[in-house]
Amino acid sequence: MKFSNIALCLAALQPVIAKTALRQNHRRMENDDCLALIQDIQYVDGSGEEKFVCAQSDGQMIDIVGEGADELAELVKKNKFKSGTQSIEGCQFKGNGNGPPHECYLPPGLQMKQAGAEDTDRQRKLATVTGDKSVLVVRVIASDGQTSANTALLSDSVFGTNGDPVNLKSQYGACSHDQLNIIPAPPRTDITAGTTTVTVSTSTTEGDGVMRNAVTTALNSKFGVSSPTALADHVMYCLPPNTMSGIAYAYINSWNSVYSDNWCTYVSAQMHEIGHNLNLAHANEGGTTYADQSGMMGYSYGSSNTPVMCFNGAKSWQLGWYSTKHRTVNADEEYAGKMIGQADFSNNPNSHPVLVKINTSSSTDYYVQFNRKTGNNSGTVEAGNQITITRAAGEGNGYAESELLAKLSTGGQWTATADSKPITVTVNSIDLTASPGVADVSITFGTVTPPCTSDTECTGGTFCNPEVCSNGACVAGTPTVCAQDSSFCNGEEICDDVAGECVSTGNPCATTDLCNPQVCSEENGGNCVVEPVICTGFGDCAAEVCENGQCVAPSGDGVCSENEDCNLCQDCMIASPGAVCGNGICEDTENCLTCAQDCNGRTGGKPANRYCCDGGPSVTVSYGIGCSDSRCGNCNSDPVTSGQTCCGDGSCDGAENFLNCPRDCNAPAPTPVPAPTPVPVQCKGSKSTCSANSECCSGNCAPSGRKMKCT
Repeated sequence: MKFSNIALCLAALQPVIAKTALRQNHRRMENDDCLALIQDIQYVDGSGEEKFVCAQSDGQMIDIVGEGADELAELVKKNKFKSGTQSIEGCQFKGNGNGPPHECYLPPGLQMKQAGAEDTDRQRKLATVTGDKSVLVVRVIASDGQTSANTALLSDSVFGTNGDPVNLKSQYGACSHDQLNIIPAPPRTDITAGTTTVTVSTSTTEGDGVMRNAVTTALNSKFGVSSPTALADHVMYCLPPNTMSGIAYAYINSWNSVYSDNWCTYVSAQMHEIGHNLNLAHANEGGTTYADQSGMMGYSYGSSNTPVMCFNGAKSWQLGWYSTKHRTVNADEEYAGKMIGQADFSNNPNSHPVLVKINTSSSTDYYVQFNRKTGNNSGTVEAGNQITITRAAGEGNGYAESELLAKLSTGGQWTATADSKPITVTVNSIDLTASPGVADVSITFGTVTPPCTSDTECTGGTFCNPEVCSNGACVAGTPTVCAQDSSFCNGEEICDDVAGECVSTGNPCATTDLCNPQVCSEENGGNCVVEPVICTGFGDCAAEVCENGQCVAPSGDGVCSENEDCNLCQDCMIASPGAVCGNGICEDTENCLTCAQDCNGRTGGKPANRYCCDGGPSVTVSYGIGCSDSRCGNCNSDPVTSGQTCCGDGSCDGAENFLNCPRDCNAPAPTPVPAPTPVPVQCKGSKSTCSANSECCSGNCAPSGRKMKCT
């Protein structure tokens, strides 16, 4: 009971300890510089707001107000301020009574300096977009409300731990083609599957700024760390409903993102806000913030698993995941070729570019991308399967808002001025049936061919496949169709580009069998009639037959019969292949040197032991021995004839045998039937039961008691 009372007292004192720590921290901050961060806030109506905060070493974020904040905004527009890399001086902290400071007044005359090495190293690590990135998801219990989702649902929505198909981990992995791996924060006591829960005394009516810092203090106290950055690379605060007016926000090039209740579970909000942590800015269109919906840095959607998409051209270039397939085109160059979408980055056998940067002399450049609507980008909300052109400052290497300028289909063209020269991007074709799908794009500096106004200006086609003018561009028109005449026998009328007219294919009756040729007939609407070649002559083999349209003596049945002559009948000409090396017989013209597979031999060692088998009737090699020597094994001393032999000349030679030349070759002797092997008789041993002497091995079967047994 004493221990329980002490624990209760400590729990009751926790808010007092936290407030004392904040007051001490307040006094410390009055004399310290602080790291300046951009805070990007997203609202449910699609609008946004950009603020600045003073980041403390313990993770507290203090809003910056005053003329100095306006000066920071101007520096951001000029790309001269980089969030998380510079410290500000002269911040005058303000609070409510004894509470922690809630804002920092920055007077005019902004003074900044490069951040310290510790902050710089941390921000550099946070901006890394490859390898493992740990994430901690924080569920919050306030005095008058709590996050709707439990920790199991939050873990599943962010890491897919229970089968959520599309989440922060899976989509960053898919978009990076497995180069960026989101992992749960390392487990500790009260951190499970990348999630934890903290309780704060703050109410939702005090607003997200107060609650955000209260959550930071609670995390530091709960885990005994100096900052939440000790727990994970990125920390997501999931605040109770009605705490904040926006749907989510994050700090650029930093570690923290904050969400309104269930927005913590929506994949587009997760991708968008962590994208800010990775130093990505908003994607705009038509001058409207968030309006570019071709990628995740536009509007976010209130859906757990959709849309499935990645990032626009400018953001993709900055992330660098496809850098091996980047292409830069300078003002004095041109580009003409095919592009693939980033979704097919891993399926690119022809090494087509994924992104093309049109590089100008200023830091603002243009980015050309084929926004292929498939795979990891199958849910892109805007410009699916089109060529998109985005503009962004910062050379594509740092935080800069992008502007979607064009969405082009086949035949589309976009023109702008860069370095005082006109630049034109033309989409010649888009082929979605190819694997991978490709877009053929041309980028030209200087004067380009003006758009067409009539079909006569399009000369790139042929008679059979003409070009036509469509939407100011010459595109493939309708192929020429040839009218068919009434004649069947002159064939089909087809289009001939060489002749520049429709021509006939000729006789449609194809003849592949010359002995049964087809003849064209116009009767009955036209058809092909077979008229076979008839042979009536006779030869020594049999009746003549048609071969290749000619009447010739047939090859017959392959047997030279008594009434056939080898001079007139092919049946009597027997082809002989000669000696065949590898058939297991050492034959005429073969020896151990020319055919070691068939002929045995020993050509090394003592001369007295050397020998070389030589097939055929004579021995012609050194150390040669004939087939009569047992060392030669299967050896034939008969001469071997190659070429053809004549059946009927009284000599069975070459390849002749009884089957193909019974006139010269005798039938082989029948194979003798082997005598049956006698079955041995089994006899019985001593004391075995028997009925006759012949059953016993001793030959004696005698009475033994009531039975007969072998003695």
